[in-house]
Amino acid sequence: KPKFSEFIPVNNAQVAAKSAFSFLASANTNPESIIVTIKDQPVAVTVTPKNQDFLVTGILPGTLTGNFARISITANGPNQCKGSDGWLVKIIE
Repeated sequence: KPKFSEFIPVNNAQVAAKSAFSFLASANTNPESIIVTIKDQPVAVTVTPKNQDFLVTGILPGTLTGNFARISITANGPNQCKGSDGWLVKIIE
């Protein structure tokens, strides 16, 4: 199943709203199946090949301020194996 790594910013980091985030999705990830949500809101991401993996980048919504938000990831791999992961960031004002 798909695996995710190299989360930027790191888990529990303090960041401003509208900050960039990124992570790597493993080579066995179907890039079209990657879905990122923050506080149950879908977030637009850009997926680009990087070595054997996929670099996924996006921007935190500007509406999130003053609390923690989980960046949640789901994606499919071969044979519809589903992978999921995510991490927390604190949105500062």
